[in-house]
Amino acid sequence: SPSEVVVRLAAGGDPSLELYTAEERKGLLESALDAEIRFVVDAP
Repeated sequence: SPSEVVVRLAAGGDPSLELYTAEERKGLLESALDAEIRFVVDAP
């Protein structure tokens, strides 16, 4: 699922990340950071 991809990226990277272009990696890493921030903010 998309959330699993974000979790792997936030936890240190997805080996398949090498298959993406630099621009795509930038977007994926920003998405991971955004998700991590939301997770922390939403935590009880």
